[in-house]
Amino acid sequence: MPKIELQHRTSLLASQIKERAENLIQGAEKDFKGIITEVQQHWEGNTLFFSFKAMGFSVSGEATAEDYLVVVKAKLPFAAVIFKGKIEAIFKEKAQELFP
Repeated sequence: MPKIELQHRTSLLASQIKERAENLIQGAEKDFKGIITEVQQHWEGNTLFFSFKAMGFSVSGEATAEDYLVVVKAKLPFAAVIFKGKIEAIFKEKAQELFP
């Protein structure tokens, strides 16, 4: 399965990033109703493990909160590789909005 890794530098500490990330994936389910479903997530330390279905395809990964840095690693279904650029653009937009 293809992988994607994205990073975003921020002015926030890990604890602040965790607070803001708490509802991020749940919010995506509402923002992309009918496209993103079956959202699951849990924290282990500073790492948020997540999974969901996007247009019926399973996506899973992790988001790590470090002081001044957010790192997201995800496994994409082969069919989603053509959307990699769009996924990266959405991540950058949301990251700048949530983690200035």
